[in-house]
Amino acid sequence: MNYLTCLKCEKCGKINMLPAIHCRNCGYGQLNEINFSEGALYSYTKIHVPPDGWNSTTPYIVGVIELEKGSLVSALYSGEKDALTVGNRVNLMLKDERLFFW
Repeated sequence: MNYLTCLKCEKCGKINMLPAIHCRNCGYGQLNEINFSEGALYSYTKIHVPPDGWNSTTPYIVGVIELEKGSLVSALYSGEKDALTVGNRVNLMLKDERLFFW
């Protein structure tokens, strides 16, 4: 699985990021799996001082990706450092339990 799987409410269309049996927005009980492999770059930041336990190179970039219906998810960036533009379409991929975009 190389994509992000979420649950979409059949009634209100809200995207639920966490496992659930009812929609967190309207309480409806019909949720369907939906897969995301892309989104739009909403925001990003370059981190120079990592948290304790970070074992990858620094600096690194974390972005906020907007999925459909305005849902936001954070992901690590794995691309050309100068190629980021807010609003651009980006690809998403799960690798080693981390979400990446490029």
